[in-house]
Amino acid sequence: MPPSSSSVIIDESDRFKIAQAIYNSVTGKTEKLTRTYSKDYLIGLDDIRQLHMKCQQACGQWTVLNKSESITVHHLDDNTETFSSFDRFSIYDLSRTSPTESIVYEFNLLLQLPNLEKPQHYKVTVRALSRAAMIRRMEQDMAPPPFLRLFGGSSIVVEIEYVDYVVARNILGMIDSWTDEIESHSKLSWIRYVQRFTHWIPPIAQFLAIAFIGFSLFAATSTVITATSTPPLVGRWLILAGTVITLAALLARRLGSLVESGIDQILTLSAIKLNKGDERLIVRYRNRNILKVGQVFLGIAGVTANSVCANLLTDWLKLLVQK
Repeated sequence: MPPSSSSVIIDESDRFKIAQAIYNSVTGKTEKLTRTYSKDYLIGLDDIRQLHMKCQQACGQWTVLNKSESITVHHLDDNTETFSSFDRFSIYDLSRTSPTESIVYEFNLLLQLPNLEKPQHYKVTVRALSRAAMIRRMEQDMAPPPFLRLFGGSSIVVEIEYVDYVVARNILGMIDSWTDEIESHSKLSWIRYVQRFTHWIPPIAQFLAIAFIGFSLFAATSTVITATSTPPLVGRWLILAGTVITLAALLARRLGSLVESGIDQILTLSAIKLNKGDERLIVRYRNRNILKVGQVFLGIAGVTANSVCANLLTDWLKLLVQK
């Protein structure tokens, strides 16, 4: 008798899952899915709690054999606290005075997926970074102000170690919805685009001052220099006019640099708000931004006043030259 044979019909949708499971079983390796978020988030204790709840709710669609989480908090004073569960993290000391530099939420899952015998391990790591605390650290290390403007990077980094890509995508979709619910720290995100062009402000301010004053002096020339004007009078007019234009142009460029510096030092940062130190740090940078906005308006007012005053000098120069 011919040997009996049997066949297993595998659903098309399960073939990829089984192939991934076989690869993991043979090599012991997992794949990694990474995504970064660069918005200016304000992450508080309630946001971490919401992330934890979403991770717990996401487990309802799978057979979970085991799950665990840990939370690590890094502070600006180089002190690190690790909590082995969210319940332990819920008693975090809110009176700490050292700002939070980052929070790392790690979620581990052991799943038993359909049509697979071997359980699969998934590790979700959500790293929330406070760029405000990082900028503060660089300020303490005496980083130059222009360097602070270049400091950017991601506010939240998500890494998912997975076997089944579909499961990983479901988890990532859940984290996407979580980031959409986080409050924005700053309403000035558009300032970053403006900061790319601030180096043009001083030369533009200088050019406008020269053009404005030059036109005013040109219009006044016809009343100062006539057909009967003597060479000494013409010489005095040219010297004084050239001096006014030069001084006004130099002052306009300096005031333009003041505007450029003010805009460049307006910081739109992500922040973590867990303790007293975080609250103080947020207030510090908000007050700093208010001062820098005031500096910008002061510089703009100075550029305008410089041109107006130089224009008013035209009448005085005419009287001085004609004496």
